[in-house]
Amino acid sequence: MVEFKEISFPSSYVGRRKGGLTTYACDRPDCQIDGGKLLFEFIIKNKFQKIIDFGTWSGGSVICEAQALQELADRTGLNANEDPYHKDMDDLISDATTVIDKNEVWSLYPEKTCGTFSGEINVFDQSWDGEGQNGNIGATLNNIKKYECYKNVQFNLKKMDIWEWIKNPDSFDFLHIDVGNSPENILKIVDALSDQINEGGVIIFGGGALRYHYAPFGTQINEDGIDVSHTMVSLGHPDNYQKLKDTGLDFLILTQEYPGFICIDRRIRMPWPLYLREK
Repeated sequence: MVEFKEISFPSSYVGRRKGGLTTYACDRPDCQIDGGKLLFEFIIKNKFQKIIDFGTWSGGSVICEAQALQELADRTGLNANEDPYHKDMDDLISDATTVIDKNEVWSLYPEKTCGTFSGEINVFDQSWDGEGQNGNIGATLNNIKKYECYKNVQFNLKKMDIWEWIKNPDSFDFLHIDVGNSPENILKIVDALSDQINEGGVIIFGGGALRYHYAPFGTQINEDGIDVSHTMVSLGHPDNYQKLKDTGLDFLILTQEYPGFICIDRRIRMPWPLYLREK
C-alpha cells in the first residue's frame, strides 16, 4: 500500500500555524492535522472513479484525490501511461493556459478515453489567474508532478463557476467543493444536485465546524455532543451550524480537524467512521 504523502505547500489541506507556510496561519496548538489523508482514505475505500473538484487554488485537494486514484491503479496493476510531463513544464503550462482561457477543457493526457486510467479528476475553478486563492495553473501542474500522482490519472482542467455548473451538472461519483460553503450555499447546491445525490453521487464540502474564537476548544455546543469549536472557515458562527441542522438536511460532519468535512451521502445511512470498513 502506498503511504499518503502529506502535502507541504500552502493549501487548505496542510495545518496552518503562526509563522507557518501561509499568511493565514493560526496559533492553535493542535492545528497541524491530516484532513488530506482522510480525503485520500475516503476515496480509496469507496473506489470513486469520476471526481469533480471545485476551488483548486494550488491543487491541495486535487493532490490528495489523485494520490488515492494512483493507489487504486497500483492495486489493480495498471500499466503506467506515457509520462505527460515529457514536455517542458513552461510549454505544458502555456498550452493549458491557452486552452482554459478559451473556456475549453484542457486534459493532461490528450486522449479523452479512460481505458488505462483508474479514474479522472475534473478540476474546475471560476478563475485561473492565480490571484489570491483563485486557481493557479502553474502551481497545480507542478504539484501534480511533484507528488507523482498522474501516472494512471486523467486531469481535466476548465474555467467553471459552480453556480453556472449546477444549472447543467455532469454526473459524478465524488464531488469536492471548497468555495464559500456557507449554510445557504450548501443548501442551494444540495438542492440543485438532488438527482445526482440520489443516484449515488457523494459530496464533501470543505470546512466542517466552527471558528475557534466562538467557543473554547473542546466545548460541546450542540445537542449531538459534537465538538464544533475548531478553527474552520465554512460555518463560522455557532448559529450557522444550527441553521443547517434545523433544515433537516441529512449531512455528516466527517471531521472537524482542519480543514473539516461536511458530507452528503445517501447511498447508505450509517455514521462515520463506518465508511472506513474494508469492502
